[in-house]
Amino acid sequence: MRIPIIVKSSATAENPTMALIDSGAGGMFIDKRMVVKLRLKEIPLAKAINVYNVDGTGNKLGQITHYVRTPLVIN
Repeated sequence: MRIPIIVKSSATAENPTMALIDSGAGGMFIDKRMVVKLRLKEIPLAKAINVYNVDGTGNKLGQITHYVRTPLVIN
């Protein structure tokens, strides 16, 4: 399921987009391309997080090494 959201990349910049709802996800995630596009500040994690696919194999995009803090508005 996809829902409309607004990602705030600064105090005044609002970026409407769609979000995929994954009821099995263990957290909230944002695609690296979206982080770059919106120029969100990346904050390094103290310890990288391994990512695994449903079949138990390691994800080809590798580990999660950074996070972002940004307000998220669900339309």
